[in-house]
Amino acid sequence: MENIRDFDESSSSQHHHKMGHHHEHHKHKHHQKCHKLLFQFVQLETRDDEVHQGILHSYDDENVYLLVSTQSGNDSNRLFIPFGGFGLFGFPLYGIRRFGPFYPIWW
Repeated sequence: MENIRDFDESSSSQHHHKMGHHHEHHKHKHHQKCHKLLFQFVQLETRDDEVHQGILHSYDDENVYLLVSTQSGNDSNRLFIPFGGFGLFGFPLYGIRRFGPFYPIWW
C-alpha cells in the first residue's frame, strides 16, 4: 500500500512540475509578445470569449494592462485607474486566450 502512495505522490509532484513549467513558458511567450507590442493598439480575447481593443500600456508577471475607452461598455470591475474618457484595465495572463495587433477592416 505504501508503494502505491509513494507512486501517487511522485507522479503528482511531476504533474505540478510540468504544469509550473507550462505556466512559465506561457508567461514568457506573453512577455515576449507584450514587449514587441508595447504602446501599440491591440486586440485581446479572453478565455471567456470577451474581446477588448486598446493600447497595450504595460504588463507584469500576472497581468496585461490595456488603455481603453470607458465609452465602449467594458466591464467596470476590471478598471484599474480612470483617466478622462479612458481607463487602464488589467487582464490576468492566465485568462488570455490570444492577443495581437488590432487591424480594423475599413470598408
